[in-house]
Amino acid sequence: MDEQPTNMQKPTRAQPSPARPTQAGPLTLIAQEKPADVPGNAPPGTRPVRLVPSLTLSVEIADLPPGGRVPEHHHGGPTLDYVISGAVRMQLQGGPALVYQAGHTLFEPAGSVHLLTENLSLTEPAKIMLIHVADDGAQLWVMH
Repeated sequence: MDEQPTNMQKPTRAQPSPARPTQAGPLTLIAQEKPADVPGNAPPGTRPVRLVPSLTLSVEIADLPPGGRVPEHHHGGPTLDYVISGAVRMQLQGGPALVYQAGHTLFEPAGSVHLLTENLSLTEPAKIMLIHVADDGAQLWVMH
């Protein structure tokens, strides 16, 4: 008999974000969990990690069509962007525009403005996984 894990709470849903422009491609929320402390999982000699009860971890997949762009925006908390496929140019305010390929990551600190995300290919889509840590109920995307 398979037992269900008891250390995670039921997934919660963040408030919906405003509609993304068509050229930005679809965005799919694939996981959203309200972390719970996991007693007994800390390695010997260390303390268990205490998670902040007012935060939610969300994972999204952004499908960026050929030549697609995401307009200037920011997120409701720190975000890690992981390029799954394709090549994209991304830029945070105050930094250079850089090319990220499959396997590369970009960290967006809380409060940072993401000026640019564009698929460099005119023939192939790009796929980016976004991992957000935000206050409960926070809007994950705020377009400018």
